[in-house]
Parts: sequence; C-alpha cells; structure tokens
Amino acid sequence: MALISKIRKNFYLIVVLIALGLGGFIVMDMTSGQQSAFGGPSTTLGKVDGQKLDYNEFMRVDQLQQEFYQGVDAFRRRDVLWNFFVEKALMEREADALGLGVGSAELEDLQFGPNPSPVVQQNFADPRTRQINRQQLNEFKRQLENNELTGPLRAFWGQQQQEIVNERLQSKLATLVSKAMYTPSWMAQLGEKEQNQQIDLAYVKIPFDELDNSEVSLSDEDFRAYLNENAARYERDEETRKLRYVVFQVEPSAEDSASWREKIEEYLPEFIETEDDSLFVATRYGSMDAAYLMADGVSPVIADTVFAMPLGSV
Repeated sequence: MALISKIRKNFYLIVVLIALGLGGFIVMDMTSGQQSAFGGPSTTLGKVDGQKLDYNEFMRVDQLQQEFYQGVDAFRRRDVLWNFFVEKALMEREADALGLGVGSAELEDLQFGPNPSPVVQQNFADPRTRQINRQQLNEFKRQLENNELTGPLRAFWGQQQQEIVNERLQSKLATLVSKAMYTPSWMAQLGEKEQNQQIDLAYVKIPFDELDNSEVSLSDEDFRAYLNENAARYERDEETRKLRYVVFQVEPSAEDSASWREKIEEYLPEFIETEDDSLFVATRYGSMDAAYLMADGVSPVIADTVFAMPLGSV
C-alpha cells in the first residue's frame, strides 16, 4: 500500500520516465538497421580498415563475372571476388602511402604488350594451346580504339583493368619488400661458419627414471627456493585449466567408398552424353574446376593415366 501511495504522489514523474523510455526505443530504431529514417538503405557490404565496400558494386561485378565465367561455382566466384575487393582496398592504401602507381603507358603495355599481365594471360588463354589468343586480344584492342565495345564487354574490360592494376601493384610491393631485405656479409659469413663448424663432444646422460627416489632427499625449503628462483616461469596472465578429451576419427569404411563409387558410376553414361558438363555437375550438388591444368598441377596418382588418354575420354 505504501508503494502504491508513492506512485500516486509521483504520477507525473512516472509518465515522463515511460515517455523517455519509449522515445529511446523509437530513436534507436530510426537510426539503425538496413533502413534509417535519416537516410537511405544501407548498402555497405563490409569494411576493410575503415573503407566501406559497396554491396551494389559487388553485385554488379558478380553479375558481370557470372556472364563471362559461366560454369564456375557461385560461392567460389563470390569468394574470389570478395578477396579481390579486400586486396584492392589494402593495396590502394599501401600504394598511396608509398607513392606506387600504374601509369597509362604501363597499363597499355600490360594489356597488349609482348609480356601482358597474368590477368590477361588467364582471360585470353586459348583452351587448345594454353597460350594467349592474340587474334581475340587484338580484336578487343581494335574495338576499344574505335569505341565499338558494347556495354557488357566494356564493363568486362573495365573490371579487367582494375584487376590488372591490382596485380601490378601487388607485384611492385612484393619486389619493393624483397629488395629491401639485405644480409650483411659479416652475418652471412657468421652463419656459414656456424653451420660448417665441427667439434668433438662427449657427454653422459643419466635419465631420471634410472635414479632411485631414496637416493634424493628434497625438503619443503628446497621446493620453495626453486619456486622463488623460477617464479616467472609459472606466472599466467589468464586462468588456465587442464583438459582431457578423446578424438573419434570419422572415416569412410570400405563399404561407404564402394557405395559412393556405385552412385558415381550410375551418372557416368549420362555425363558422357551431356553437352553441358558444368550444368550436369552443378545440378547434382557437385563442384567442377574450370581451370586448365598442366601435368605438374594434377595429382601424381592419376597424372600419367590422364595425359595418356585421348581427347574426349572420361
């Protein structure tokens, strides 16, 4: 009853506190979330060292790559694209701080010169020879010079230029760091001497388990003195715990492997007949590497067999 009486006496104060509480919730809702009452919808996909990555820009490039790199797994494609944006943000910051850049003449040489960028080498590689398709590259150059590139192709080329610049800046930064590392001659001579110096040494080791406990007598003072002398070895900034755990290896049995082999073999005839192998794999929850591999990039278990097979073999 006393509490109710106090509330009645301070009724207006209670109303003010409730109003302030409701107002706080309203303001918090207006200034947070995807949609803010004081601005448009948030399009920030993430931040790298305080620099925002725009969602719309990310999706624009992703749709462009989806059109030109068909058959590549969407999750893998977007993971590579995300890493590109992260590297680009970090590389631009470091390049600006160090005064590194890629000029127009250098960019032209990286696109159409005798030793083009690895990005161009990958995008314009001939599937049969794995060499740059100069005819296709020169056709792009002609269309660029005559302003004949269509919208999608122009967007593709613009994105490729960003990738070329990013790769070139990475190369310059790596070269700068490697050239900055220097080993003085005295240090090299000392290292060589330490590695090649030979000595004759004889020693005797007495294992602890060979000593009888009765032969050694230790008192509490001995333990206390040792702990005092080595206190720093036992200091811990955080609490520690001793844990015991057991690991169960979950590995397929021979029956599991045989069962999956039978399932895969069921797909084999249909896979051989299909005209779109990438779609075939994707619709069956598989993954496919669209890159061309050299002999040293294939598992040695199958490399000899694969490269001896005729074209079209499965």
